[in-house]
Amino acid sequence: MMREGGLVARSVVDRAAGPAGGCPYAADIAPSERDRDIILLLTASGQVGRPFLASAAVPASRTEELRTAFDQTMRHPGFIADARKLRMPVSPKSGQEASRMVEEIYATPDDIVQAARKIAGE
Repeated sequence: MMREGGLVARSVVDRAAGPAGGCPYAADIAPSERDRDIILLLTASGQVGRPFLASAAVPASRTEELRTAFDQTMRHPGFIADARKLRMPVSPKSGQEASRMVEEIYATPDDIVQAARKIAGE
């Protein structure tokens, strides 16, 4: 449990942000696998972050070059230092990891999607 400014957090929903004052990731403590799947779907956009997209018409070799350049930038000491100065969290996903996450989102069973929509108020 995390206490800050009168608020009590019992879990966190952004796994990429890392542990927050000892609070577990919400999906890790879900009471059932179905609930875990709903939480994962509801928090998916935060896990994928801000993806860079390219047309399917872009040749695979060019896509790989772009992914390599992105990965190198995310590890570059100057980039990391600038992000820290700006207090911007950096928790990049590789292109393969982001693609896998999107595939998992699209493969979510309809009953989970409907339950998530109900929770989200759609």
